[in-house]
Amino acid sequence: YQCPWVAEHFQCLHTQAGDRTLDYVFPPLYTEDFLERFVANARILRQAVGAELVMENTPGFFSVEHAQMKESEWLRRFFDESGCGFLIDIPHLWLAAHYAGRDAREYIGEFPLEKVVEIHVGGVEEDADLGGPWVAPQAPTPEILDLAVWVRERAPKLRAVTVDMFSPGVTAELLLDSVESTRAAFCP
Repeated sequence: YQCPWVAEHFQCLHTQAGDRTLDYVFPPLYTEDFLERFVANARILRQAVGAELVMENTPGFFSVEHAQMKESEWLRRFFDESGCGFLIDIPHLWLAAHYAGRDAREYIGEFPLEKVVEIHVGGVEEDADLGGPWVAPQAPTPEILDLAVWVRERAPKLRAVTVDMFSPGVTAELLLDSVESTRAAFCP
C-alpha cells in the first residue's frame, strides 16, 4: 500500500512453545523477557514492511501478578529501544484508569506521549456482563474526546486521529456522527 506507517497491537497470541493462544485483549506481561521479545519482533516487522511501525496499546485494566514494571514504563522502554511510534488508544487507557480508580489525565500522563503518532478515539458504555464500562460501538464520549485533545497537546509527532469502531452493528450514520464529533473536538 506504500502507507506512511503500519500499525499493530501489542499482543502475544502464541506461547513460545506455540501450543497455546490468547485473545488480543490480554496485554503482554510487563517483564524484561517480554520487552526483549517485543523489541526484537518490532525491529524485524518494521524492516519487513519497509515503513514506520506504530504499536497500539491493548486494554490493560487488570493487574498481572507477574509484571515486573508498570505498563507505562514498559511502553516507554519499548518505544525507546525499538524506534517505533505509539498509537495510543484513548478508550483503553480511560478504562485502565477507571478500573484502577485513578484520574484519567494523571494516569495517561505517565505514558510516553512524546512518541504518539496516532490517536484512537471510540465509544465506551456499560457492559452488563462486566458490570462496568467497556469499549463499545458507540460515538466517542465527550470525556474521551477531551482526553484525546489533551494528549494531542502533548504529542509533537501526532499525524492522525482516527475513530476506532468495529462491530457488525455500526451504521454509516453512527460512523459519520462519530467522525464529525471527533473533528469538532479537534477543530473547534
